[in-house]
Amino acid sequence: MTRATKAVEESLKGLDNPEIERRLAKAENQTLVELLDSKSIKVGDSAAVLLMRKKSYPLLISAALEGKVTTKVGKIRTKNILFGTGRRYPEAHKVYLLFLNDQSDEIAHNSLLALVFWGDKQAIPIIQERGKQVKLPEDAREFDRACVALQNSDPTSFNPHFADDTETWK
Repeated sequence: MTRATKAVEESLKGLDNPEIERRLAKAENQTLVELLDSKSIKVGDSAAVLLMRKKSYPLLISAALEGKVTTKVGKIRTKNILFGTGRRYPEAHKVYLLFLNDQSDEIAHNSLLALVFWGDKQAIPIIQERGKQVKLPEDAREFDRACVALQNSDPTSFNPHFADDTETWK
């Protein structure tokens, strides 16, 4: 995070969400991307909301692929934003694969839902390999479930609580 972005983040301390969003609405998109890494839930989530409203998906994809989103919470916010776009941005698939190979098991696990809904069976060996590196056995089982769901082209078997009502993933 640049000094300028840190200064912006510092200036937002103690403010409520509507005021943070109002002030960040004037910020450059690049600043908003940097703020995705903010430890402040209000600031990071507000930056995410504004990036979604501005439909800054290509910028977000580029930032993720270039390693500009560096924290666990920033990567989760990025994945969540991109997940909402479904398959509209094919480059997002590369982001999910990048996050799958993150050293954090939590980030890797967080990318599974997007990879399963993407439906690319070529990801199965990559998911299997990453699943072997997971520390907790119950987490490793999630990687196995993702592979089965992908193999069977049945993403709802991986997560029955997610419904693609808007057919974003069709």
